Amino acid sequence: MRRAGGRKLIGEMLIAKGLITPKQLEEGLAAQKDTTDMRIGAVLVNLGHVEEDQLYATLAEQQNVRYVSLQRFGVDMNVAALLDKTTAQRYRAVPIARGDGNIQVAMADPEDVIALDDLRMRLQVPVEAVLATPESIEVTIERAHAWRAGSTWTP
Repeated sequence: MRRAGGRKLIGEMLIAKGLITPKQLEEGLAAQKDTTDMRIGAVLVNLGHVEEDQLYATLAEQQNVRYVSLQRFGVDMNVAALLDKTTAQRYRAVPIARGDGNIQVAMADPEDVIALDDLRMRLQVPVEAVLATPESIEVTIERAHAWRAGSTWTP
């Protein structure tokens, strides 16, 4: 089954990769009915059926972008601090590295075209969006702006 736009559903992709079973997907869908705003991936992580990194790697594949684990990626704090904290938090996005004439920006929603357009304008270079977890983006934003202010950030 495919959703509008021709993409495979995330649950089907997780099953195809052997990360969850059809029964676990059914459990997740049943549990999702009891929530008001949780996506199926988050429900499956909360149930312990899939690891967050596995989910996000699969989401990146679904969205045809790269997944970056910010805990393992060497974020350039000079680049991360290029975007003001308010904008970074609004878009759940943080610049992480300079590329060949562009800046890689880790985003919770790399398909947000409004955010991408605004980020291109603010950074004044082309932006390459990559997917990262919202929590890791928030931590990186805090670290970058503490670093920028000359203080040490501790979780």
